Amino acid sequence: MACANTNKLYEVPIDIKKVDEQVWNIIPVIETINSSIPDELLSELKAKSLQDKMKGVSVTYPQQVVEVVGGQKKWMDVEYTTRIINKPYEKFLSTIPAAKWGRYLFDLVGRGVGLRTYDESSGKVVRQVERMILGGTLFNLDMTKVEVIIYEKDRTVVYWRVIDSKNHTTMADIGNLEFKKLDDYSTQVTFHSAHILAIPFLFFGIRLPHTDGLREKIGNAFLKHLDNYHRIVSEH
Repeated sequence: MACANTNKLYEVPIDIKKVDEQVWNIIPVIETINSSIPDELLSELKAKSLQDKMKGVSVTYPQQVVEVVGGQKKWMDVEYTTRIINKPYEKFLSTIPAAKWGRYLFDLVGRGVGLRTYDESSGKVVRQVERMILGGTLFNLDMTKVEVIIYEKDRTVVYWRVIDSKNHTTMADIGNLEFKKLDDYSTQVTFHSAHILAIPFLFFGIRLPHTDGLREKIGNAFLKHLDNYHRIVSEH
């Protein structure tokens, strides 16, 4: 299978051996993010044509986000990126299973998975810890996430939150990835996530300022992830 990350991917260790139960409680916070897209951006998204959505569309914005239940609000850079892909829902997820969503991101150079929990009846992964390293121009983004996966009849959602960054490049990253059946022939794939990124320096990170330029780069990165998904499922 030819994709952007196949030849340079390597396994990376996960040092986290246990995650407290409250750390997994990320869905309520993420659903709050999902329900708070600014109205003007919702209107902009609704106005996009089918052709636009098949190419991929992305909007970004600054927003105060609560990262954990009961936590304080933080200014983060938020992206909403979606694309309709001409591949049946079941076929799409057989090629890119939800639990392997990180494996097929654009420019992924390292990945490790641990602490998996499986649904007893279906055998599907419902929780896992995933470390991923994404290649960058000046430095790589290294992040370890807790992930909770919800399976519905025509919809699967991966919720995540970064709980560690070995090189201090990711101060916060929380969001979800939705795979949704549109009809018998197409699947809509949507990322919606909030970020605080940093420049690594010795034993800490220097927080990057919230700018339109940074948000544009974040949105473009997620468009590339969807490009990679499209390329992979088109080969099967």
